[in-house]
Amino acid sequence: MSPTRPPAPAAAPEPRPPSERTVRWAACPSRLPECGQRHGGVPGAYDESARRVSHAELAAAALLVGEGHHVRSLPDPKGRPGADFDVCGVAVEVKTLAPKRERPGGRAANDRSLYNRLASASRQGPVVLVMAEGSGLTAAAAEAGVRRFEAAGRPGRARAVRVVGDGYDLAWVATRGAEVERGARSPGAGASAGASGAGGRRRAAATRTVTRAGPGRERDAGGAGLG
Repeated sequence: MSPTRPPAPAAAPEPRPPSERTVRWAACPSRLPECGQRHGGVPGAYDESARRVSHAELAAAALLVGEGHHVRSLPDPKGRPGADFDVCGVAVEVKTLAPKRERPGGRAANDRSLYNRLASASRQGPVVLVMAEGSGLTAAAAEAGVRRFEAAGRPGRARAVRVVGDGYDLAWVATRGAEVERGARSPGAGASAGASGAGGRRRAAATRTVTRAGPGRERDAGGAGLG
């Protein structure tokens, strides 16, 4: 009788790619940590010549310009994942949460609502800005939504998250240990940085006046309503 061979050891699990390894989301005092510029309270500039944006995206642009950032709409990626704006050379994806009056039963947005927006945006840019005013999403629910996104372990391209709601403006950055992950610069960042030098960026002829609009429906980058 031949000796019994011990069972072969189980194969080690395949390692996750770097973008999918465990990421922790840490609260951040800076509203746009990826920018790295000091604007000194002077309003920025807005350029919509590459793509005419939705009302919801325009509200986000108004917020960023008011903080001094130079905001430029990015071209339609035509079916591929892509961000909505170049903000001081950083690609920023904008998501919105529908107002309570448009939600089923008039219920407020919750942590799952935010998680869904973050999961969708994670493929589109390193910085995600969620406009949640009027949606009923509380600051506590925003924190819980980010923790749900963290637990899912699929950050994708996302490296920074900002949520603007009724009475709060919160931000988080992705960290691995002590290292803060910095997002990739957006297309055309070099040209944008040069245009925002000492003389500031001049507005393109096709630029609309940026005014603060009310919250729109939840939308993807292409503007399709998500209800």
